[in-house]
Amino acid sequence: MTSTLATGPLDPDAYKHQAHILRAMHYCIPVMHEGLSQFVQVVNSRLAGGRVQMDVYLTGKPDPIDSSKITLAEPAKGK
Repeated sequence: MTSTLATGPLDPDAYKHQAHILRAMHYCIPVMHEGLSQFVQVVNSRLAGGRVQMDVYLTGKPDPIDSSKITLAEPAKGK
């Protein structure tokens, strides 16, 4: 039995993006969605065709948002 775990993620760019979203949730870093700065409340992930699909729930929003539609907020100037 072979494991794909040792070879790394199938989609490295998506992996990095999802890791940044998870970090934003843990450190209360705002993310951007539809031009608004918002905070991540919950993330759900699941396997989808061999890749990891992540849905994000933002504070005050009842519906899940695909992680690909979330961008990281620009860091504050001077930090």
